This record gives sequence, C-alpha cells and structure tokens, in this order.
Amino acid sequence: MLMAWGPFRFTVPSYSVETMRRSLQPRSAPQDVIGAAPIIHRLGPGNEEIVLESTFHPRHLNGRGLTQLAGVRQQECLPCHLSLVALTLA
Repeated sequence: MLMAWGPFRFTVPSYSVETMRRSLQPRSAPQDVIGAAPIIHRLGPGNEEIVLESTFHPRHLNGRGLTQLAGVRQQECLPCHLSLVALTLA
C-alpha cells in the first residue's frame, strides 16, 4: 500500500503507525421551542481530525530518506493541514 501525506510518499510495509486517534465533530444547532426543550438540528458532518504518531526510518522513505524527513519536520510546524491518502492495490 502506498500512502501520501501532501507531497510526501510512504510505503506501508515500511511505515508503521504506533498510535492513531480520530475525532469527529458533528455540526448541530439548537432550535428554541416555546414551552418545550430546544430541538437539536443536525447539520451534517463537521471537522474531522486524525492524529498519527509514528517513527520514521530514513531508509524506508522511498529513496528520498533524510530529505523527505526534513520536509516532514518543516511541515508539522506550519499551520496548514495536509490530506492523508492511502492507495491499495488489489
């Protein structure tokens, strides 16, 4: 399996996730009703956050090794978020 986190590429047999956490925040809004408890309206999915903790070994980073590892370290300090994509080949 090939995984991509923004411009960074990893192969899964060599990339191990030690801890994974996922949180979803649904969007909802209360609607006041006279003489009754407020009704909660569900507005669809909200923010989703996935936190992965892993140890990178430079020899497993598709031949780009320390250069890619330096890029990952720089990216984690920036405020923008990158998408994580997994490609499985059957």
